[in-house]
Amino acid sequence: DGIYEVYQLDGYTSVVFCRMNPETTENNWNEGTKWSQTQDMTIISNETCHIAGWNTGVWASEYNTDTVYLNCNINGDWKGKNHYAVWTWTGSNAGTWKNMSTTTNKSGLYTIAASDLQTSIIFVAMNNATNDWNNKAQQTGNLAKPTTKANIFDMNASWVTPAGL
Repeated sequence: DGIYEVYQLDGYTSVVFCRMNPETTENNWNEGTKWSQTQDMTIISNETCHIAGWNTGVWASEYNTDTVYLNCNINGDWKGKNHYAVWTWTGSNAGTWKNMSTTTNKSGLYTIAASDLQTSIIFVAMNNATNDWNNKAQQTGNLAKPTTKANIFDMNASWVTPAGL
């Protein structure tokens, strides 16, 4: 199911999560055995950690229902675009563009205040800083604004509905 559990050992205050090559029998730092890793992270006891694209970790206490997160680290079609925005609307009302912000020390993770969103949303990666449908590089399908901690959307592929965690 892609969910792993790690127990904190007494005396340790930091952690790095690594994704190792399953074709190797050794788990070490040698070339070809380690595929990717998170940044050095200070351990927060009894917390869940979401690994965003295997290069950024986010502890559960670092996110909340006041913020919606977009993780663009996973998919090359979404990664490294010039600008990220949200098209948001309610029912048959006209929609509006809202800009997303980058997160401090969390490369590829973008945020927007949940209070800025209406009931429906579409995440859009833009070719430049102009919010316009003719400027889009990628977009999701129509999504419901999250109302729980299922508010981190991983961009696994283009034009698909991502799963919040």
